[in-house]
Amino acid sequence: MTSFVTAVKLMPGYEDYTFRLKMYIESIANRCHSPYEIIVVEEQTDANVAFLRDFFTQEWLAARNARIIEYTAYYPNPHGYNMIEAYAKNVGLHAAKYAYVCMTNSDVLFNDVFFDLCAEGLRPRTFYRFYEYETPPVLAWDLARIEESLNDAVCINPDLEKKLSLKNIAYKSGDAMLLDKESWFAIKGFPENEVWVHSDLIVCTVVNNNGFALKIEPNVRVYTYPQERTLVERPFELEKTYEYFNRKTCN
Repeated sequence: MTSFVTAVKLMPGYEDYTFRLKMYIESIANRCHSPYEIIVVEEQTDANVAFLRDFFTQEWLAARNARIIEYTAYYPNPHGYNMIEAYAKNVGLHAAKYAYVCMTNSDVLFNDVFFDLCAEGLRPRTFYRFYEYETPPVLAWDLARIEESLNDAVCINPDLEKKLSLKNIAYKSGDAMLLDKESWFAIKGFPENEVWVHSDLIVCTVVNNNGFALKIEPNVRVYTYPQERTLVERPFELEKTYEYFNRKTCN
């Protein structure tokens, strides 16, 4: 029994996320063969260019065990980020009803082995990590074409299994992080501070400090859209991350 939690904000440059989110929801609804729910937390500020309620009806969502929680951002944002996902994902965590919570980005897909894992039984106090594959660009997305394109996907974290320390495997970890709800609450969710790009590393570090088991499922694949990657020096974020290296909670 799995709660899928994701966060969305339709801001400039992210208008196509309604399409990506639709594929995310349909993929889970069509292929998950154990009890599930999908919680989409929509951050709303003056910067929104549109709102999900204009694209998804309650009937369509309910038929797929999905719902949207509208959330007004309140967090401090001294560096002017468009969105700090940790706050919205924590809203989704508190709304989740199932024993396991998979925190994800809103534009990822899973292979069938992932859904087999959810159905066969997950273990508490176990942090599940997955290989991620970047798919080639597809202009006219539909489920059939996505399945065809996955054959050409390229693994973007191939060294995951070789780096068994949680502190060394945070690359792309924010895209899909699976843990039982009780343990999510024990670490107090995602870190609610002005850090954005290193929040996944903080979660990995805090989980490691609690002694949770690490489970890497070699046959599970998480598929993600192509993304631009730029390296930007943000000393304030690194300093904030260092504060968590010996902590057992994120907040």
